[in-house]
Amino acid sequence: MNKRFRIGFIGAGDMGGPMCAHLLRAEFPLIVCDRDPARLAPLLAAGATEGKDAPSLAAASDVILTSLPSSES
Repeated sequence: MNKRFRIGFIGAGDMGGPMCAHLLRAEFPLIVCDRDPARLAPLLAAGATEGKDAPSLAAASDVILTSLPSSES
């Protein structure tokens, strides 16, 4: 069985955005969340699903990745 994990990714900025794009090209189901909705637009156009918020993203994901500017964010 070749299951593709549903990946939740929080933080689609300068570093997280390209990481998300690579996951989409590898055909992983991807749920994305960011404080700035404009950062999600290219990922959503490429096939990602928008997570309403971090808790709902986590509930819908098998694996959660983050790329955040600091621990205070």
